[in-house]
Amino acid sequence: MAALEADANFAERTSGSWVRKTWTDTELAAFPSPDDGNNRYDISVPATTWTTPAAGNNTTGLVIVYDANTGAGTDSNLQLVSHHDFAVTTDGNDVVLNAGVFYRAS
Repeated sequence: MAALEADANFAERTSGSWVRKTWTDTELAAFPSPDDGNNRYDISVPATTWTTPAAGNNTTGLVIVYDANTGAGTDSNLQLVSHHDFAVTTDGNDVVLNAGVFYRAS
């Protein structure tokens, strides 16, 4: 994550009620069984809400990272898992990342 933040083309949104969200092992523990009929394995994420980001605090992407060392508290410990298009034009309403498949192996 530290290397990503050092990139001039990357800007983490931290204003207008945007904050980092944490998914715990409890929320991620319920991975489904493989879908043998379709020869694939889907991994979902929990629904996540950002409360009333102010208008003008738009986003274009979402980064999911893994923190194996939660006690260190630095971005250097965060490992990039995936990047997703997440274009949001804020208008003062809640923004909800719906639970659903974010990764499919087939």
